[in-house]
Amino acid sequence: MAGLLYGSSFIPILYIKNHSLCRDSIFYGASDYDLDYVHAQTSGVFLASAVYFTIYCAVMKNKPRVYPRAILPGFLSGLMWTTGTYCWFLANNYLSAVVTYPIVTAGYGLVAALWGSLVFREIKGLVNCIIFFFASCVVLTGSMLTAISKLE
Repeated sequence: MAGLLYGSSFIPILYIKNHSLCRDSIFYGASDYDLDYVHAQTSGVFLASAVYFTIYCAVMKNKPRVYPRAILPGFLSGLMWTTGTYCWFLANNYLSAVVTYPIVTAGYGLVAALWGSLVFREIKGLVNCIIFFFASCVVLTGSMLTAISKLE
């Protein structure tokens, strides 16, 4: 379900941009600049999170389990996500969603793997470290090749 929602997050924007030149469309004259849609994307996520939290509070009879040590890191991760989304939309403007989507999704996995191996020491042993290094090189090479595939 998460993959379906994540994969379809850009569909409304792409649909609006594709129909902005059709005179009989309600989206005629809509912006083709991707950054004009960042506010709608991030506001939607913020509002959905507020609704989920409100439902959680109602289910918990107004006694939610809130961990004070997690509040600031939660806000910081939201700020980092918003910055990443802004950069992703900026990249979409120059490269197109077809190119940026594989790069970004590979990047998420690589960053998570780096956190796991460097910070949390999840990868142990020389053989596993070598495999991780080569897998990281494959991901980076694939991302670079995808990026330069747009060059003429």
